[in-house]
Amino acid sequence: MSGSLIASGAVKASQARDVPSQTSRIAYLKDSAGKSHSLKNCKALLRSFRQQHSKHSATRQVIEHENFSRKLAAEVEARDAHVELQKETRKFEEAITKEAQRKEDHINECVDFVKMRINVAVEKVWELGVVEGDVDAVAEQKERH
Repeated sequence: MSGSLIASGAVKASQARDVPSQTSRIAYLKDSAGKSHSLKNCKALLRSFRQQHSKHSATRQVIEHENFSRKLAAEVEARDAHVELQKETRKFEEAITKEAQRKEDHINECVDFVKMRINVAVEKVWELGVVEGDVDAVAEQKERH
């Protein structure tokens, strides 16, 4: 068995040795600390390593998921803030439009009032028989009345 491990490159020849037993030969490997491990023990160590790797992988996935969730939450919050800003902007624009319309209506009412007053003044001038440019005649007629 150790030959296959050596051939596969998983173990250096100096790290593997075969120890004969009464029924079979058992492969032993030396770890970096120089401690010998049976093949069975190595399989358990490998299984443990894979489980740890799996846990680390799962932890990494959880961290990536949390980072993605935070990023997504920030994007949603930014979008919500943008939507809220658009709503406030529309409300502000509507308020400005209403105020502008109110002022325009007031100006139109004032213009209509001034036109009416001018028409009344023109009618009085015509009643008095004043011709355009005859301001002195208008003043005299006012004194007579």
